[in-house]
Amino acid sequence: IYELFSNLSGYVSMSVKNLNFKGFNFSAISKDIAVRKYSKGLFQAIRDNLQQGETEFEPFDVTIAMKNGKLTVTNLELKNQYANSDTSFEIDLKEWKISSKMIVSLTDIEDIPSFDISLNGMLQKPSLEINIENMVKRYDDNIKRIEEQEKAKQNALQAELNSQMESAQQKVQKLSEKLNSYAPVLEDYKAKSKKDENSLWYAKKSEQISAINKDLDIMKSLAHTPDFSAEDVASINNKIGAYENDIITLDEELNKRFADDLEIRFNKLLTTKSEIEIQLQKINSSFDSEYAKNLSELEKIGEDDVLLTDNDLQKKRNEVENLSKEITSLNAELDKILLPLNTLSDSKLKDETLLKLMLR
Repeated sequence: IYELFSNLSGYVSMSVKNLNFKGFNFSAISKDIAVRKYSKGLFQAIRDNLQQGETEFEPFDVTIAMKNGKLTVTNLELKNQYANSDTSFEIDLKEWKISSKMIVSLTDIEDIPSFDISLNGMLQKPSLEINIENMVKRYDDNIKRIEEQEKAKQNALQAELNSQMESAQQKVQKLSEKLNSYAPVLEDYKAKSKKDENSLWYAKKSEQISAINKDLDIMKSLAHTPDFSAEDVASINNKIGAYENDIITLDEELNKRFADDLEIRFNKLLTTKSEIEIQLQKINSSFDSEYAKNLSELEKIGEDDVLLTDNDLQKKRNEVENLSKEITSLNAELDKILLPLNTLSDSKLKDETLLKLMLR
């Protein structure tokens, strides 16, 4: 037999149908790769599937070259629905050894490099060698590319989020400045108000503004946290929008109450002025009467040009002078009350209030 194998030479051509390999489960390998994202575990998965199951190949023709007991096949193309393989092998019948290489390309998965399978050693128990270096590199390159794309995407999202937060913080700052401008106004209006209802309203609004400022401080602090989210930005924008609507209502109500206070103060001063004018009129009348009486007495005794020095008359002069000064001061106060009307943002309300006061 040895001599027979040693001298075996020539060519054998054949057509092969219904070829089934035990192991070489390309179907399982293809399914694994279709869902795999990482190269870790790939080698073991391929090795396991090459040693279990079975694979049927399409019919093929093959020519075997024989020379001195060595059988050689090159460029044998084996196909099935999952893989194509370019196979070459050499069997040394004298030494009872095999050396083979199969380059496998998976057909139902795009853009996946081929891998190599080799059977080498004694025919009865050859060693299986697998080379998936190109596949691993492709997986690793693809993962690196995906990670870089994801990083770039995250960076872009973070940049957009930072921009949105910056815009939201500008709204927070603007609202904070607006609210802070109300604080001294409310305190001033409260101090000058002569109506309890308005005074209580000014105090309540001051407390509300203080509470809103505390909430704004929390919003400002969110910008300095390392992990603020889009939900945080949306929450800030929603709250700022609600507070801005409250300010519109606050402006309207503040103008109305301020105009109400001005009218009350104006009317009170007018009443005081009217009372003083009546008092002044009475003093003047009394003064004229006393003056006429004293003048008549002087004429009787022939002292027409004597300067009156009566204490009562001098006292009345002083009263008249003091009351006149009070009226002058009240007029100045009335003017002061009219001046703040210019601060009313509601022009219609300003005109209506001014008309009311001027018609008094």
